[in-house]
Amino acid sequence: ISARDPGHTKSFSPLKNALEKKEDIVFLSLGTLFNNNVEFFKIALEVFSEYSGFTFLVSTGSQINPADIGLIPQNTIVMPFMPQLEILQYCSFFITHGGMNSVNESILNCVPMIVCPQQREQFAVGRRVQELKAGILLEKEKQDYNNLKSAFENMIQNRQTYFQNTLLIKESFLQSPGMNYAAEFIESNCKGKMLDSQSHKNP
Repeated sequence: ISARDPGHTKSFSPLKNALEKKEDIVFLSLGTLFNNNVEFFKIALEVFSEYSGFTFLVSTGSQINPADIGLIPQNTIVMPFMPQLEILQYCSFFITHGGMNSVNESILNCVPMIVCPQQREQFAVGRRVQELKAGILLEKEKQDYNNLKSAFENMIQNRQTYFQNTLLIKESFLQSPGMNYAAEFIESNCKGKMLDSQSHKNP
């Protein structure tokens, strides 16, 4: 789960620079909808400033002016948009809002997560990530400096365990029979319930 060969990257220069320095890469993104949490970004930058040997890539989205989140540490790059799929190929950790797409993309790249939900659905996804020991859930009321730093320390100290658990989930994804089977399974179960319901109405 360490940085990989920069020769395999595309054109995103901050990522290439980080790989050339052979530093661990941490990506922070709160998605595209509920991503205007200025206070959380400020807290994250404060935590990041304490870690040498890491490059932190922070995607704020279009709703935040980078100037509003304060002083940016030397080890951190802040931009409105970053190529998430490319970055995840080289990440050590992903600090995410817990959107279903982002979590699946993280798992498929074997990247453990700190999930910081910004709304209810994301909390449910984050709770499942934590149950499967692929990352840590920070509930909304716990997204402060001390808890974020503690979660990050936990990830560093147990990185191999989190990585292995994420790899197991990825393998289960790849072994699953796919969306056609899932659709057929749902349809067959719904039909069974409909028939059962009708039998109760018509004795």
